[in-house]
Amino acid sequence: MEKENKLLNYIKTNKEYILLSVIILLAFLLRIYKISAPSLWHDELMTIGRISGSWLDTLTNLADSPFPPLYYLILKAWTSLIGISEWSLRFPSALFGAILLIYLYKLTKLITNNKQTAYLAALLGAFWPYLINYSQEAKMYTLVWLLGLASWYYFLIFLKDQKSNNKWKYILSTIALIYTLYLGFLLLLTQIIIWFIYNKNKDYLKSLFIIILSYLPWVSIAFTNISHKKGILWIGKTENYLINLGSIFLSFINSYKIEEINILTIAITILVIYGIYHLIKEKQESLEKNSALFYLITPIILLSLIDYFYTPILVTRYLSFAIFPLIIILSYSINKTRDWNKYIPHILILLIISLFITSNLSTYYENSLKIDRENWKPMLKEICDKWPNSTFLTSTDIPEASLSFYAPCVKDKLFYLSLIKEQNFNDSSIVFFDRYNSYALMNQYIFEKENDQYIKIDEIQETNIYVIFYKKDDN
Repeated sequence: MEKENKLLNYIKTNKEYILLSVIILLAFLLRIYKISAPSLWHDELMTIGRISGSWLDTLTNLADSPFPPLYYLILKAWTSLIGISEWSLRFPSALFGAILLIYLYKLTKLITNNKQTAYLAALLGAFWPYLINYSQEAKMYTLVWLLGLASWYYFLIFLKDQKSNNKWKYILSTIALIYTLYLGFLLLLTQIIIWFIYNKNKDYLKSLFIIILSYLPWVSIAFTNISHKKGILWIGKTENYLINLGSIFLSFINSYKIEEINILTIAITILVIYGIYHLIKEKQESLEKNSALFYLITPIILLSLIDYFYTPILVTRYLSFAIFPLIIILSYSINKTRDWNKYIPHILILLIISLFITSNLSTYYENSLKIDRENWKPMLKEICDKWPNSTFLTSTDIPEASLSFYAPCVKDKLFYLSLIKEQNFNDSSIVFFDRYNSYALMNQYIFEKENDQYIKIDEIQETNIYVIFYKKDDN
C-alpha cells in the first residue's frame, strides 16, 4: 500500500512531465514509422553529396552550398558514426521533430498561461501531417523549427527577466537558428519588431550585437549565396499572392492532399479565425499573446515583400514556421470553446486528430513515396541491372557521390550536360536520365549534330524521372 501511495504521489507530482513525455514518445513513433520506406528524392540525394567524403570535403562542399552549415555538420558527425542509409539520414530530423514539441508546449503555456491549451498544442503537433512529413526527410527544416521555437521562447523569457542564463539561452539558440537556414533572419527580424513595439530594453541590443557578431565568419558566403539566389532559382513567379498564400495554408493542414478543401480545412480555418478574433478582442497589452500574431503575420509579410521586390521565394517550406503560431492559436481557440461547454474542446481535438489520421496520415503511410517526390531507388537500380556497362549522362545537379548511393555502376562513368561538349565519348550504349521529361534535352544538347549515330532502344518513366537508353547504330 505504501509503495502504491508513493507511486500515485509521484504521478500526481510529475503529471505534467509524464503527460508531455507520453505525447513526445507518441510523436517520435509516428515520425520513425516507415522512415526508411520512401526512396531518397532529389534534395535528400543532394544532402548526401554535401556530407560525402572527408571532413575537409564536407567543409568545402558546404562553402559552396546554398544553405548555412549547422544541420549538415550535425548530420556529418552522426553518419560518421552510424553510416549512410535512408534511416540514418532521416533519423535526426525525426528526433528534432519530436523534441520540438517540448518548446511548443512551453511556449504555448507561456503565451496562454494555460496548461490545457499547451497540452492541446503538443498533441496537435504530434499528429500534424505536415510536421510528420518533414520529420521523415534528410533536410534541415525540423532543426530550424526546433531552434526557432527555442529562440522565440527564450526571447519572451529574456524580455521579462534579463538574467544571464536567459540571455545566453536566447543568444545561443538564435545563433544556431541563423546558422541552419538564412530565413531564420526573418524570425530574428520579427523579434526585433516585437522588442521595438513592446519593450525597448537596451539589454536586448547587447544580445543582438553578439548574435550579429557571431555571424561574421559566414557573412561573405551568405552574401554570395543570397546575391546569386542559390537554391531558390527553381521557384516560379507568384501570379496571385492571395491564391498562393491560400494554397500554402491548405498545404499546412493537408500536407499529402495539398490543395484539397474538406471538412478538416474548414474546421481548422473557422477555429483559427475564432482564436485570432479573441486575441484581438481581449485588447490586452500582452507581449506573449501578441507575439503569436506577430509570428504568424510578420514572416508572411516579409517573405511576400522579398518575393515581390527581389526574387520568387513564397513557397510552403520557407513559410513553414508559421505552422507553430497557427497551432498555438488553434489550441487557444479550441480551449476557448470551453466557455460554451466543458466537453466541446475534447470533442474538437478528437475530431481533428481523427481527420488527420483518416484523411491524411493513413494515405501518407500507405504510400512508400511522398507526393511529387522522385522514386530514384528502383529507377537507378534498374539502370544498373539492365545497362551496367554504359556511359551515363544527366542534366540533373545531383552529385555522382549521391547517385552512386543507389547506382554504383555510374561511378566514374557519369557525365553532366553542362560539361558534355568538353567530353569525348564514343561508347556503344548511353543511358540518359533526369528528373523531368528529358528526351528533348537529349536531342538538343547531345546529339544535335550526330543524333543519327544512336538509336533509342528503351524509355522508362516513373514519378518525375525519365530514363532513355541509346545504342550506337553500327550500320
